[in-house]
Amino acid sequence: MTGGSESGRLTASQADRILRANYGNLVKKVGAGRTLSAGEVNLLQAIQDGGRPEARTFAKTQAELSDLLGVSRRTIQRAMKVSGRRTTSFLR
Repeated sequence: MTGGSESGRLTASQADRILRANYGNLVKKVGAGRTLSAGEVNLLQAIQDGGRPEARTFAKTQAELSDLLGVSRRTIQRAMKVSGRRTTSFLR
């Protein structure tokens, strides 16, 4: 992309154009009958509210992780069990 600052960073107007194109891609995705991810829903809700999207990327619990990923808590539990993750039973 041309027209940015010499440090390689985007200008505010360039970032605005990219975000607007991204919003358009979300509209196309829904129009094609595809489901939005939890992050995409968060982005649209922030736009609707006139604010910024939540930038949360860390979950302390399985419940928080399931909310971030847009899946059930049980799905997280199954994935952790399949991956061979150690349980906390060794702490007892």
